[in-house]
Order: sequence, then C-alpha cells, then structure tokens
Amino acid sequence: MANQQREAEKISVKNRYNASFDRAKHEYRPETIRMDSFREDDFQRVAVYARVSTDDASQTTSFELQKRYYEKLVRQHEKWTLVGIFADEGRSGTTTSHRDEFNRMIVMAMSGKIDLIIVKSVSRFARNIVDCLLYVRKLKEKGVGVFFESENVYSMNEEKTMTLEMMAFMAENESQIRRRSQIASTNMRFNNGLPSTPPLYGYIMGENGRLIRDPETWHVVKLIFAMYMIGYSTSLISEKLSKLRICSPNGNDRWQEGVIMDILRSERYCGDVLTWKTFTVDVTSHKTRKNRGERPQSYYREWHDAIVSRDDFIAIQHMIDNAKYKHAHFLPELQVITEGFLKGYVVINPRWRFGAEEYRQASGSVTGEADQDQQIYQARPGEFDLRSFSVVDAALASPYYSPRMTFRADSIRFNAQCFRRLGAGPYVEMLVHPGKKCLAVRPSAPGNRNAVRWGKLYDGKLQACAVSCKAFADQLMELFGWDEDKRYSLQGNLFGSERESVLIFREEDAGLMLKRVSLTEGMEKKVLNGQGKYILAVPGRLAGSFGRNFYTEQLAYGTHAVPEGTWNLKAKAMPYTPRSSLSVTPYEELVGFVRNQLGGLFVEGEARL
Repeated sequence: MANQQREAEKISVKNRYNASFDRAKHEYRPETIRMDSFREDDFQRVAVYARVSTDDASQTTSFELQKRYYEKLVRQHEKWTLVGIFADEGRSGTTTSHRDEFNRMIVMAMSGKIDLIIVKSVSRFARNIVDCLLYVRKLKEKGVGVFFESENVYSMNEEKTMTLEMMAFMAENESQIRRRSQIASTNMRFNNGLPSTPPLYGYIMGENGRLIRDPETWHVVKLIFAMYMIGYSTSLISEKLSKLRICSPNGNDRWQEGVIMDILRSERYCGDVLTWKTFTVDVTSHKTRKNRGERPQSYYREWHDAIVSRDDFIAIQHMIDNAKYKHAHFLPELQVITEGFLKGYVVINPRWRFGAEEYRQASGSVTGEADQDQQIYQARPGEFDLRSFSVVDAALASPYYSPRMTFRADSIRFNAQCFRRLGAGPYVEMLVHPGKKCLAVRPSAPGNRNAVRWGKLYDGKLQACAVSCKAFADQLMELFGWDEDKRYSLQGNLFGSERESVLIFREEDAGLMLKRVSLTEGMEKKVLNGQGKYILAVPGRLAGSFGRNFYTEQLAYGTHAVPEGTWNLKAKAMPYTPRSSLSVTPYEELVGFVRNQLGGLFVEGEARL
C-alpha cells in the first residue's frame, strides 16, 4: 500500500512539471542589481581599509603607498564617493580591540554610511578567522560588501564563501607560523647574550646598547628603594614623590602605587636582566601570563650599571613577599636565646616566612651537637631516688581546667587557663625549639616586633582571640611532622616564678581534635570524652599508663640542665647571622639618604617600623 502511494506522488509531480502554460501571459524580469560583484558603474559610498602591523620605517612606506593607490582607484570611478581611508598603523591583525580606525569604519558601515569596503587582502582585514568571518557576515546583513583585492573575492558573492573561509584560515595560520618563528628568534637572542633592554626609568641607553644611569633620575629610584627598606609603604612613597613634584615614568607629577611596586620588583635596578618574565598565550586573545616554565629564561648578572646593590634588592623582594602577613615593612632577622632555661629556643616572627631549616640552624648555632645529645639526669645530693615513680600526664586531665592551645594551618587559639597561669597581658612572644620539638610562650610588650596578640581586653578581662599563623604554620608543621589538614591540641606546662614565667607545649604530647563523625581518623590515639563538635584524642602511649617516668619527664623539658635559680626566662634573644645572610645597606645610612632627599618632607619615625 505504501509503495503504491509513493508511485502516485511521483506521477503527480511529473504531470505538474510537464503541464503546459500560456507563455503569452508570462513576463520574465531579470535582476537589475548583481549581488555577487561590486557595482563599478553605480553610485557607491566607498571606504578603504589599510593596515601595517609595525612602526618600522619600511612598513610606513608601504602604508603611504597603500593610501595613494586607493585614493587613485576611487577617483577612477565617477560615481564612487570616497567616505574615507581608515588606516591603523603599527597594529596587529589578530585582534580588533586596539584597531581604532577599523572599529570606526565598522560602526559607520553598520549605520548605513558605507556601501563598499575595499581592502588589499584578507590578512590586512583580519588574521583571526573568527573576527574576519564575523564582521563579513554582519556587514553582509546590512548590504555592505567587502572586496579583497589580492584574492579577487567579493564577500557578497555566495559562490566565493568557501574561498573566503579558506583564505581567512590561511591568514590565521600564517600569523601562527610567524609567531612561532618570532619565539624561536627571540629565544636565540635572549639566550645568546642579546637580552632585550627597553627604556627604563632611571636609565638611558648607552652606545653599546646597554643601560647606564640617568644623571637626572637615578637618585629617585635609589630613594624609592631606600624608603621602602626603612619602612615606608608604597602609598607613602608615592605621596612624598608627588609632593616633591618629581616627574613619574608616565610623565605625571602624581605617582601611583603600582608604578612604585613595578620599580621595586624590577631586577634591572640591581644591574641584572631576566628574560621572558611574561609571554603571550596565543595570537588571538593577546593575553599575557607570568612565565612559570612555559618559556626558557636567561638571567644575566651585572649586565649594566646597578642603582641598588643586589643584596638590597633581594631583601626588598623578601619584604614585599611577606607584606601579605601585615606589618612586614622592615627586614627582620632570626633571633635565638643563647642562655638559661630557654637556650636554643628561636623567636617566631609572626609576620615573616623563615624556612624550617633556618630555624634548625639558628637553634643549633647555640646548642651544638653535644647539647642535643646530652640526655643524662644528674641527681643532686640529698634527692630521693624517683626512678620507680611516674608523672601523671596532664593530657589525661580535663582540657577545660589546664592551659591548652589549639593549632591548625591558619590560626592558633589559647584557652583562658593560659592567661591565668602565665599572668601575661594581651601580647606574648612565641618561641620554638626544633630539636626538642617544643613551643614556648612568654609575656611580651606590645612594641616588640615579634609580639603576637593572643587576647583582647573586654571589661577588664582578657579573652582569647585567634592568632594568625599563616606566615609560620608550614614551618612548624614540618618541624613537628604534623599534617596540615588536621587540628592539634597541646597541653601547656608552666615554669618559673612570680617574677618570670613561661608556658611550654611539647609536640609529643599533642592530641588530635577529631570531629565526632570521623573517629576512625587517627586510630593510634586514645579517645577521651568531650563536649561540642570536636573531641580530644590523646597520644596512644597513654592507653596503658598514666604518664612517663619522673626522670624522663625532667629530661624532656630540660629542667635538669639548668638550676632553677638561673633559668633566666626573660633572657633577650640574640640575632642569628647565617653564613648566607645578606649584606644590606645599614639602616642609619638609608635613613640619612632619605632625610637628605626628602628635606622638609622627612618626618622622624613616620615609617612603619
């Protein structure tokens, strides 16, 4: 039945096409306007687009010749009117974002002021296939044609659509080939003694192509570095330079913070050159990205005259990198206690990122291998033999009635018992002993650069507040062998007297703070009852005992090595100078230079030290 129906439909179609009609009543009207080619003899408002990709002199010659050629071409057609020659000089064809004349021409065409656009070739119109076809189609919808002279392709000609697409693809591919060739050429120059040395504030170009100090501006660069090293912020530096009416690199009297930071970050001011700092992601978007290994780099030391020393430059990079930890507008140093009960403890700078190995070296510089290995308890005359006695571990006591700190990757929090036992105010100083794996907390004055605020006063009472530890958490995690994804609770022990005291927290006594829903996490710990979201799991060694031997406990804290009367818990920490330390310009010399340069604008103590 279906086959019969299809056959009937075929016969009906044949009959309809073979049917005769009265040709005397038929009138054929051919097209009067051809859309597949531009109308040379009709009225046309013509625009010409010309582009060269660089500012090279030879390209400028080509640019001028293009304009003259097309002006003459339009004059040869009586009915053509030249709307304008839209020309972009020194602009890439891979994007339209910076081609102002191209964009102005498109706007005029879309508003009905242009009938025909003439361009030398597809690559001059666009080297981006997406942009090329997009604009051609938009113009076509408005009845505006584009004639590509070299390819002899008119965009309104439907038969040439495939050809135009192929030409646009070839133009983009050619651009990519050129880009790869440029990268290869740049690599050869950069890595064989020919780094790029563009103009730089504070310098002028020497005869040999290398930078030399500009007598008029180099002191401004030196002033910027000196001010930052003694504690001036970028905003305060820009404010001072603006008041001095010193002309900025942009030619303005007002300096911007971003300009200051760019100067501080440039290695060229210490005489070095680093190539390929950034690179262009692709030829289409022209987006740049910081080079993290995608391009080979070369670092040339002492390539040209330096304005600041390399050590000063390196020190400032450390300062900038650590500025995110707040109040890092000074160059700190590791400090270690060299005597007393806290000998070998290193002061933790809460706003500076020292490495774990640096903490170990600083501690080892005063303790030495002999002190580290000395683990013999010497009983004093008249003392009882306590070898059979154990000290009950404080971790078995309720955590709410003993000094305790909670440590995690971003913050530390102390409980109220820490305040009561230590008797300190809102500020304390934290120390670490890498060998013993102990943390120490002792009272501190607010003006101490290394002080941390562990509490706030409310109605005369000290209440706990979180201590940010982002600057040193990684190092403590490494020293103590902790997992950064876990939360730890440490029991504190108080040592000292009414005049001086310190809280000591040992790593080996640390317990895990576990969520009640994840008790399988840390099965090596013995779980204690607790309240709230977290419960405390103490070290597994306490599963079968109440604590450790009396003498083992004394050895752990080091109380056997220092008589109680000579503990000296307030001992001042001394600077540790590693062998690889930087030789920076002395502070007094920097202040003297800044005072001399700023004159009456210099205010004593204004820098944030």
